[in-house]
Amino acid sequence: SGPQPLRSKQEMISVREDRAGRVIGRGGAAIRQLMEETGAHVFVESRPAAGSGDSGKRRVGIRGPTEAAVRQAKERILALEDSHQAPAARFSGEVLVPRARSGAVMGPGGSTVSDMQRRSGARIDLQRDAAGVVTGPEGMVRVRIE
Repeated sequence: SGPQPLRSKQEMISVREDRAGRVIGRGGAAIRQLMEETGAHVFVESRPAAGSGDSGKRRVGIRGPTEAAVRQAKERILALEDSHQAPAARFSGEVLVPRARSGAVMGPGGSTVSDMQRRSGARIDLQRDAAGVVTGPEGMVRVRIE
């Protein structure tokens, strides 16, 4: 009698207002990765719902093709919120880049260094005739020198 139509599953949860940005990530990177890895669609409301009784919280909608996808996304969001209760430790390191290689680090129009910053969450400052400084959450700042 043919394939059954897919019925999506949906759930709403609340996260602390000050943690909503962690769920979204820099430039939406965290929420995009979450959706890609779980197969669920996730959205964070732009401000707390008036009269929701969840003062200081933002609602997060999760919709997926299966209950398992929704459950996995929900668990990861709650774990992400919980894992950031304490501020992340900051780490700063300096890397000397030979002048001949500095263009490769920067990339065309700064695109390579911008991509590294976006993907890692670290801040990278490159200075002419000086060491580059990389600052960000501990564990996100790794430098490989060959």
